[in-house]
Amino acid sequence: MTHSNSCLNPMPQLILLSILMSFCQIASADPQVLGWQETVYFTDEQLFAEAKIDTGADHSSLHALNIEPFEKNDQAWVRFELLGQKTLERPVLKNSVIKAKTALQAASVRPVIALQLCFAGQKRVVQFNLVNRQHLKVPVLIGRADMPKGWLVNPHQTHLVSTDCRL
Repeated sequence: MTHSNSCLNPMPQLILLSILMSFCQIASADPQVLGWQETVYFTDEQLFAEAKIDTGADHSSLHALNIEPFEKNDQAWVRFELLGQKTLERPVLKNSVIKAKTALQAASVRPVIALQLCFAGQKRVVQFNLVNRQHLKVPVLIGRADMPKGWLVNPHQTHLVSTDCRL
């Protein structure tokens, strides 16, 4: 008479051991950490700005004034004052519908443009929806989609990373 005894079969133990070793490797790696607020550098425009790192936001937003849509070569473009400092013109990649925060507000439609910035020592092209953020303390919001992959956010600290992208 033969019967199977799981203690004699090493496969379940090997699988569990493999999973535990993987977890230990991940836990022991030193993750990069962002503060809840960081400085970003818009490389083409040569402007620094403060940015809120918002894990609760899907996408990034940028403070812009005098947002004026227009057409150029049969394509949607937008003219705006970046951070109230420089007037720029950029093609509209899409329009983003932003849900209302309360029942008394209506959803808003915002143009989305792309700008290159230096953030956490990396140059990256970020898609920003344009909105007047004058009433907010920080003019740039970096959402989850534009955060460096694998980084953590420390909600108790600020300015933990460099804006130097010469690396």
